[in-house]
Amino acid sequence: RALAEETSRKFLADRVRVRWDAQAGAAGYDLERGSLAALASGVPATCMANDLPDPWYDDVEIPVAGEGWYYLSRSIDACGPGLWGSESTGAARSGNCP
Repeated sequence: RALAEETSRKFLADRVRVRWDAQAGAAGYDLERGSLAALASGVPATCMANDLPDPWYDDVEIPVAGEGWYYLSRSIDACGPGLWGSESTGAARSGNCP
């Protein structure tokens, strides 16, 4: 199963729209968001949404100046949820969405 990679991030006045590639056979998607500042220290991302029907999400929280976020998405198909990707070590990345 392929990973759902983020394809665009659009900053609007009142939200951030995150889009990723649709995956063949996907019935839905999970999305997590983490702080770029906390990424190196291993602080986990927060589950933002479960079982999204489409490969996009509008995050209505805007990061404060000087801070940023990263997003992780995974597809869900008939076999269950996919992977969140890999750490730089090659180990599977864990997530917080159920």
